[in-house]
Amino acid sequence: VVLGAGVLAEVQRDMARTRLPYWVSPAPREVGSTRVGKLSADQWRSFCTIHLVVTLGRIWGPSDPESCFHKMLGNYMDLVTAVKLASMRTMTPARIASYNLHMDRYLKNVLELYPQINLTP
Repeated sequence: VVLGAGVLAEVQRDMARTRLPYWVSPAPREVGSTRVGKLSADQWRSFCTIHLVVTLGRIWGPSDPESCFHKMLGNYMDLVTAVKLASMRTMTPARIASYNLHMDRYLKNVLELYPQINLTP
């Protein structure tokens, strides 16, 4: 389990202290609880690209660069960056190159970090 109960509790604590711009749809603070139900696409986006980034950066970022947690953080950040680039309203050759760099690195490292997964195109 990558995101266990302890990490999820830290995310929820950080969410309570985070102020979002009015145009961002916040994720429910009880994410991970059965009481919350299904999240909307906007709530998933906020949770994955804001709240997880804040918390994982805080708790895994200071770890040894060779540690598994630090490598998982870098891998997750590559995914978030690629998704953000792919979601932009306009595309440029530089953005395409950056997307390719982050997505290639994400896919390469995800197989090293999680050898038990079966990744198929």
